[in-house]
Amino acid sequence: MSKAEMLHLKTSTLFNDSMDRSHYENSREKRDLFYSSIGSYLKHCVKPVLQCGTDGYRSYSGICNNVRNHKWGAVHSCLLRLLPANYEDGVAKPVKLAPPSTISAKLRHLGRAGNSTNSVTNFFFAFGQFLAHDITNSVTSDIIGSDCCESSGESQDQCEMRLDVSSDPFFKRHNVTCINFIRGARCPCKSGPRDQMNGATSFIDLSQVYGNDGLLSDYLKDTEEPYLLKTERGDELPLGGKDCVSTLCFFGGDHRINQQAALTAMHTLFLRNHNFLARKLRELNPTWSAFKVFEEARKISIAQFQVVFLKEFLPLLLGFELLDRHGMCFETFLRRASVYDDNLEPGMFNEFVTAAFRLHTMIPERLGRLPYKFFDVDEYLREDGRPGDHCSSVLQNLIHSRGKTPEFPASNVVSRHIYDTDGDFGLDLVAINIQRGRDHGLRPYVDYLAAMRNISVTKFDDLIPLMGDEAPLILQSAYADVADVDLFVGGHLEKKQHGLLGSLVAEICVTQFKRIIEADRFFVTHRNFFYKEQFEALMRSTSADILCTNTELKEVPTNAFKMGSEAVICSERSGLNLELWRDHYTQI
Repeated sequence: MSKAEMLHLKTSTLFNDSMDRSHYENSREKRDLFYSSIGSYLKHCVKPVLQCGTDGYRSYSGICNNVRNHKWGAVHSCLLRLLPANYEDGVAKPVKLAPPSTISAKLRHLGRAGNSTNSVTNFFFAFGQFLAHDITNSVTSDIIGSDCCESSGESQDQCEMRLDVSSDPFFKRHNVTCINFIRGARCPCKSGPRDQMNGATSFIDLSQVYGNDGLLSDYLKDTEEPYLLKTERGDELPLGGKDCVSTLCFFGGDHRINQQAALTAMHTLFLRNHNFLARKLRELNPTWSAFKVFEEARKISIAQFQVVFLKEFLPLLLGFELLDRHGMCFETFLRRASVYDDNLEPGMFNEFVTAAFRLHTMIPERLGRLPYKFFDVDEYLREDGRPGDHCSSVLQNLIHSRGKTPEFPASNVVSRHIYDTDGDFGLDLVAINIQRGRDHGLRPYVDYLAAMRNISVTKFDDLIPLMGDEAPLILQSAYADVADVDLFVGGHLEKKQHGLLGSLVAEICVTQFKRIIEADRFFVTHRNFFYKEQFEALMRSTSADILCTNTELKEVPTNAFKMGSEAVICSERSGLNLELWRDHYTQI
């Protein structure tokens, strides 16, 4: 396979949520499941007649989280919008603006010192991508492997937005003129302007680990001890099949598991966490069925993930002031339970999925001593030189290396070398993100400033208070009008205002995360599915506990996200008290 062919295939898998199901489609008897594939559009749009279970466990697809509106938040739900769609014809045709590759090239010249931040480690960016893959997944119009850069793709509707990079001096030097781009699939359940689907559930539920349909989740279970997740070579992820782009790849609950080594390490960490919990629960409760052990371990691991998200990740991302204003500080949830709102649809906003939470500008220039290599899992693991626990090796690097700010300019890895394994060229993720926003019909940046920040912008100089002096000049050289600036670009050019983000992107993110919490019947802070002692123990969970329990690391930061956090000795930490889950404590 040539490098160009490999990059085109990688681009299609970057956004497409369809998977090779041959691994598991015959592993169990076929059942009549909703949402088991993206081909079941018609069935998806028909309101299912279901009797939701009462066992206290989440479904894998997200169905029945809301018992009155079964489909809300389920996989392949239509994305919501903060503002109406913006298409040239009012229906589906993307607006024609400056070429994304031109804008990306100009943003590379931004003079900001965007190398590192004093506040976060690279574990922050890895956790952030892992979280994003839990709650967001763009669904494209065609199957994996489509190459819109081939002549046969020119006339196909899904290829009308392929990226022309022929004017980009960097790609021109490498004789690259096109980057593969497939349009997002239209949500079939809505009339009117084109909307897209979320290929993930809209809940923080570790679906990237457990899968989001019954067939996949069954396949991921160990065949001999079905309360465990399947592993290979002890506690490593199971290897992928014949469709690996590189020599070595892994298989899990989400097809993006192999995008880069830091993400693969996060998948490994939470696979191990499930199996650790399941083994302990099995010891404590030998009469429990394999089903109950698996689901209790899954429920605990999801709760721990949610607690770390609330306690350690969100305050750094959004800042305490903004969280406090929205009643989302962790300390608030310690004092009183959050309230589940069954009238609130737990969907994902298109603006969040496609622009605000695309924190790709945080991807570092290098991970360890290997620039670019961490986007090839096979190469990174082979050249890391460590014969033992690669997960621990990668995580060690993440928790001790200084993270990059989420502002532009993006690193060269992001704008020139995504999936580059030999150091010459790769993909331009900045240009791809700009194009995806237009494909999804996002309104211009200034429209969101007016609607969400009550800020009126009519000329580029109006952006100086938000961005400083240099960024508006670069935007003026890239766009014909300030009203054309893309949300992804403008939002991530703002100076830090709340945590790591500018004011607009932070407002979009806090709006989305507040909805995720309040509209999830199972969210840990509602205190609906754990006894008081169990809840209190779970709320003490930390990133350090999860790292110490599931890696070979001897010493970790108290807060793995925070640069300069005090180190703790793993052998001195007790971790989660699972005695609280002995039979006489358990609620379910």
